[in-house]
Amino acid sequence: MKKAGFMNWGFMNWGFIIVSYVSLLAFGLADNIRGPLFLEILKTYELSDFAGSFIFAASSFMALVAALLSPVWSKYLHQYRVLQLGLLFMAMGFCGMGWAKSYPQMLIFVCSFGVSVGLLSISQNYLVTVGSTEKHRPRFLSGLHAMYGLASLTAPLIAAYFSELQWSWKDIFILVGLVSFLVLLASFFKSLRKEHKEKSLVNLDPGPLSKTKVFMLAAAFSLYVVSEILVSSRLSLYLRRDFNYDLPQASRALFVFFVFLLLGRLMSSFINWGKSLRQALLWSLLSTTIILSLGLSINPWFLVLSGISMAPFYPLAISFMSEIFPGHVQAVIGWSMSLQSLFVVSMHVGVGQFSDSFGLAAALWLGPLACLVGYLFILLGVKPKHVPA
Repeated sequence: MKKAGFMNWGFMNWGFIIVSYVSLLAFGLADNIRGPLFLEILKTYELSDFAGSFIFAASSFMALVAALLSPVWSKYLHQYRVLQLGLLFMAMGFCGMGWAKSYPQMLIFVCSFGVSVGLLSISQNYLVTVGSTEKHRPRFLSGLHAMYGLASLTAPLIAAYFSELQWSWKDIFILVGLVSFLVLLASFFKSLRKEHKEKSLVNLDPGPLSKTKVFMLAAAFSLYVVSEILVSSRLSLYLRRDFNYDLPQASRALFVFFVFLLLGRLMSSFINWGKSLRQALLWSLLSTTIILSLGLSINPWFLVLSGISMAPFYPLAISFMSEIFPGHVQAVIGWSMSLQSLFVVSMHVGVGQFSDSFGLAAALWLGPLACLVGYLFILLGVKPKHVPA
């Protein structure tokens, strides 16, 4: 076994882990800068909520396409190269969105960003999963998604700061694209891209696979993502429209949501979950259902508070997949990301249409509903008994 520093970590591929962490930091910034600036985009192109929803739906659709094609490109490219390709598409997408002179032009580059989402979502999770030991995997996956939380909480602050400096949303998008390009360049450093001989989960005997359990877990995972993206992409708009917040005020509220998301994932990374991953997932979904409902019926700051209950779910779900489907982990992550993209596309289009007809507050009830259905899928469809793989 290899040693890292003064601690015996077992087999650890630190290059995979570091690049995955930094690339998710850049992705989190890009993914969450759109929410605070969404109203400015609508005003620039004079769009309705439904028309504007394609900014999110088109990227999610292309993420679905990229994820569905993952078995094809995985035959020809190592996941590290896939990650680099994702960074390139992300840089082109955001620089292009900032450059675009019309809404149709912008949507072309939105699709480029969407491709990057599909590529990065699989490669980052996979590289950390195979780059860490089973003992440390939940912690490193929690740490990985804490990077997303860190980027997410800085995104609204960046939007508010540069808006106060009279930067347009287009300028901010170009800046984000340049950050992605710098991360891409850094990923070519030889010390980071050095590939160890992988003591990989994919080298295990795959064995039988329960498609019902895969679907139930992937669906619960996807429904959770729907609720998180719904809050992160619409909270700022909801506060500005229904509660008359200005951009800096709404951005700070979104910042606090991401603070809770980050702190929750950081705390999760220090917990030894052992065999209690399923219980943690159920707790996260049920508590989020309750808190989101309170936010929509009593006080919108409960929506902000939901970040703490959401925090553990995503990284622990990925770790749970590797625990019950170890020989199929790459395929199961790929299927989960594909289903996630399909659900998110449907959510963005549906919420946009529903908002135009009944108001954004009514459309946001999709969040607690999604978490409740996801809770039932895991409770009834994924039993605690270890599934041989």
